[in-house]
Amino acid sequence: MKKIITMSLISSLSLASVLSDTKDNIFKQESNKAGQDTKALKNSWISPAFINMSYTKNTQNKISTDIKSIQIIWNQDIFRSGGIYYAIKYAKALGIYNLDLIKQQKLNLIKTAFTLKTQILRDKLLLKQNVLKLANLEINVKVTKDNYLAGNADISDMNNILVQRDTQKMTNLTLKQSIQNESKELAKLTNKKFEIKNFPLITKDEYIKQNIAIKTLNDKSKSDYTKAKITTASYLPKLTANLQANHSDYDSEIDSQDNIDNPWSAGLTLSIPLDINYKANIQSAKINYLKSKLDINDKKNELSQKYNEVIDNINILGEKIKIAKQIKRSYETLYNVVKEQFNAGLKTVYDVASLKNSLEIQNLEVEIQKYNITLQKIDLYFDVKE
Repeated sequence: MKKIITMSLISSLSLASVLSDTKDNIFKQESNKAGQDTKALKNSWISPAFINMSYTKNTQNKISTDIKSIQIIWNQDIFRSGGIYYAIKYAKALGIYNLDLIKQQKLNLIKTAFTLKTQILRDKLLLKQNVLKLANLEINVKVTKDNYLAGNADISDMNNILVQRDTQKMTNLTLKQSIQNESKELAKLTNKKFEIKNFPLITKDEYIKQNIAIKTLNDKSKSDYTKAKITTASYLPKLTANLQANHSDYDSEIDSQDNIDNPWSAGLTLSIPLDINYKANIQSAKINYLKSKLDINDKKNELSQKYNEVIDNINILGEKIKIAKQIKRSYETLYNVVKEQFNAGLKTVYDVASLKNSLEIQNLEVEIQKYNITLQKIDLYFDVKE
């Protein structure tokens, strides 16, 4: 297994988005929207002012009267027992949480793109390998047929090898279809060309600490904490400033002078809500916050188990590579011997071709397992925020 490296090296390998420009722009717009939603929520404690304007013209006994009026009304909370402070904090925390969710969705799609690309490259090698296996089975069919006609094999031997060959043909067709499906799924995500790099394997500690899912849950917990504070504050005393200003212009044909009136009023209102469900609502908000803390610990345990599983898989795949290399060396030795015997007329062309195919099958097996290791690393790599 390759040496585990730290996140400081990963930062130097940051990836440009491989997603299509359309999908990339969708995520940009979602991020912009989240920013605007956060801005609106942060200022939501500021009440709107209402401006009412009217114009009335009355005609009675051929005498016209014009009335123009403007009214401004503004009722603004200036104290909510800490609710305003936590409302602003909640907006910021919720905004960060929403951006984390968008980033996590984007990373998941990028992970899917790299996974599909790696699977396609692996499965193309697997198809080559299976074509060679089919070639060996075709050789076995010819040899068995010759032996059967010569009386050195029975019909069951012939049937068995034909079934093996036909089964391999079906396997190859299934694999071709799988490659086509993977290519179509990749095309849905991107039309860009990108290479599969040698993804690093980070430490378990950094995998958990820098995990985007953990960061998202941490930010959710912060927003749940401030939401609980807002819920508590909503049942405490609240002070509201009330302002109302009016301007009226009364113009009549009877009176040559305009009558202007500018009344206004200002005051304070102290209100204390009485709600039979206040205890239950406050406790519910607190429980929701406590649950979010437990979700973090639960996720850390889940990620720890996932990391262990990936490391175990990589170790097993590494052992498969070692075995494939050992088999390859055995085939190389046998192939060289058989080739010399063929030149001496002691072996048939079938023997040489079969061993050559078997040797190439093991060469491909090594590369296939390397791609399988890459898939395991990808599964970890894109769980970590850059």
